[in-house]
Amino acid sequence: MSRHWPKDGSSHNGGVWKSLKRVGNRLERTGTLDKNLNRIKD
Repeated sequence: MSRHWPKDGSSHNGGVWKSLKRVGNRLERTGTLDKNLNRIKD
């Protein structure tokens, strides 16, 4: 399983990064992370 952390462009939940995982041929969002990669919202 491969994880990705792209920048969260909207940051409307106070997050800095989006948490994504690869599911087959697509990326699925799994939550929002702060600047230290701590999960703040699922």
